[in-house]
Amino acid sequence: MAYLVLLGPLLDSRFLPFVFGNRLYRPIAWNSRSEKPHWEQRGYPFLCHRTYLPYARSHGLFRRVASWTVSRITKATIQKERHAGRVHHPDHYGKGALPWWVQDWWWADAGDEDQARAYWASLDIQLAYPSVRLDILGETIYRLVDAPFKSPHGPRDVGELSEIESIYALNDIHEGYPQVILGTLVVKRRRRELSDGLMTALSRVRVDESGVPASAWRPHHARAQLPPMNPGLPTGLAVSGLLLNAVLHEGDEVVRDYVVDARGSQRSAIVRFADDMYLMARSPEGLFRLIDVVWGAVEDTKGERPIKPQSQSNLHINLAKVDPKPVWEAVHRCLKARGWIACAECEELQPGSRSASVQEWWSTDSDQRLRSDLLKQSIGPGDIGPFVTTLVERLSEIGRDTLADRFGQAAKDRQTQLHDLARFDIADEQVRADTRRTFAANRLAGAWLSADRDEARRELAEIRRSVAAVLTETPWKFALWGAVIRAAARRVVATESQRDEDDEEAWDWLAGLLRHVAAHEPDSWMSNWPEELMESHRGTVDWRGPYLSFHRTAFWQSLAKVTRLLTSHHDRRAEGHGTGPSPGHWATRAVPEGRHAEVVAFLGDLDRWTRVLYGDDPATVDLRRWELDQLAAACLATTTGRTAATRWQRCDQRVRAIAIPEAIVASAPATKAILARNGRLAKTGRRRRPLGRSIVPQLLLTSGSD
Repeated sequence: MAYLVLLGPLLDSRFLPFVFGNRLYRPIAWNSRSEKPHWEQRGYPFLCHRTYLPYARSHGLFRRVASWTVSRITKATIQKERHAGRVHHPDHYGKGALPWWVQDWWWADAGDEDQARAYWASLDIQLAYPSVRLDILGETIYRLVDAPFKSPHGPRDVGELSEIESIYALNDIHEGYPQVILGTLVVKRRRRELSDGLMTALSRVRVDESGVPASAWRPHHARAQLPPMNPGLPTGLAVSGLLLNAVLHEGDEVVRDYVVDARGSQRSAIVRFADDMYLMARSPEGLFRLIDVVWGAVEDTKGERPIKPQSQSNLHINLAKVDPKPVWEAVHRCLKARGWIACAECEELQPGSRSASVQEWWSTDSDQRLRSDLLKQSIGPGDIGPFVTTLVERLSEIGRDTLADRFGQAAKDRQTQLHDLARFDIADEQVRADTRRTFAANRLAGAWLSADRDEARRELAEIRRSVAAVLTETPWKFALWGAVIRAAARRVVATESQRDEDDEEAWDWLAGLLRHVAAHEPDSWMSNWPEELMESHRGTVDWRGPYLSFHRTAFWQSLAKVTRLLTSHHDRRAEGHGTGPSPGHWATRAVPEGRHAEVVAFLGDLDRWTRVLYGDDPATVDLRRWELDQLAAACLATTTGRTAATRWQRCDQRVRAIAIPEAIVASAPATKAILARNGRLAKTGRRRRPLGRSIVPQLLLTSGSD
């Protein structure tokens, strides 16, 4: 993260305006004083709790730019106003904030305006993060940090300026950075040293696949060299998103140069969100030529026939995710004609011996039926089809949690809309159903409840019903356990006699969901999930055991996170910091003030959860290491860092894995037995020992500010 804070703005400021995903956070403000009001981007802030732009903002703009581009191609009108007021429009963004193809002039010579249609395709990179070659990434970062500095005032090479001039130049993008940091970054040698340090840190990441079936994450026909042979970028690491954009940057420049030079019917456009890309053109020939160029840029072949059997970059286009169907068929028929062979079981293509060009195949070998199908999938001025942003706008509106949305009819209407998104089938070709449902579940888990107890109980029951429905409909979304735990932690205003009743309702609901992922339950997903949901090849290792282990891991991880959050809120109030976080903080709305400790005790009753998940005989339970890690973290979340440190001083500290002192789980015998069986329990002795360095990371997993 230190490398990301220091080098991130230099890298991100060089990315092209058609790249939207994994962009570093920059504030944006509406400048109404300008002669032409517009959204104005600020610099990259030094003091900020955000790393990247929020998904809703970055993906929403990605979708809007794709929609605006298609509207320009088809000569459709882009709406500026509606009954609710101003809506996003390309004219609302400053120079350089958006790609050129959202403007009319870009398509002025792109063909017959009376027959204006948009042909489109979507491409995806297979296993993009673990496929990254670190040597290529290192070379790319060197070139990016050495390149002339780009500021709003034009290109400037910081190496040719005086120190004070260079610091002012860096201030154009580094907002609020201390002078000592800017004074270091102006020196090219220091920037290279930082780059070396980052790459050294990445090279030291080790991949341990022991206990993980290969089919759990590695496709059967993956063409890339993957971990542990190639370290790649760790998926989910905070810096990985920005670095994926960096490794794709030179390919982006190749595509940009082609798109800028193309004329007439070859005129085209591209937008990219992380490893997902939309390609758009005024003609089929222009679209397939752009596919050739993008394919070559990603795989770094750059030849006349860019689709080659081997990728020089180790990145590969995911053949299974090419859309729409006529484009998928054209690509597959082209590759088969060039000797690529389909798997007998899943039809996934394996490289042949010859290179290929989709544009050439389309021009010479495509038939009338395929051309007709592609025309039907194209977009005309009256209907921009899959690029309609209605649902995106709706998600953005519902996602806002303003003061007006917290009370009365407005709060009820917002909940109704979220329940609709969670439970109903809503057709939208670009917002996936699981994405929509997950969005709704997370917002519902934090929705404001009525002040009336009876009404609030009904609302909470409906929230839990919707969250449970989303989990069972999208069981591959492990992150949903965060919404599940937050929904289980919710409480309404109650008297002393009513609190036990509320706890029992939460217990029954959460225990029912946990039984889905319990290995010993006869009606769990382990028993009744049809294997064909996840496997296309027979005779492979059974994926269900590790898969449900991932679910239980996510449960323990979420339990620890919510427990620490509620404990922190309770401690802030007890120490005289008022009510703790702001009213917008989830802990404020989740539990009536003063009852956070009760909910922490409810969540911290570990044996209740372990008996549901692992049965009544914990001495026979063997868990995978990742599940044990998070179970230990959940145990640590039930105490404070000070208490954990004191108890560690009485323990044998030679335990190498994440472990806990046995005194922390003394009141949870079932959990204690599981940890002891799996070597995650540190025995208490009489002698007081100094704390070892290996204990510090485990103390960071505990709650409290001490």
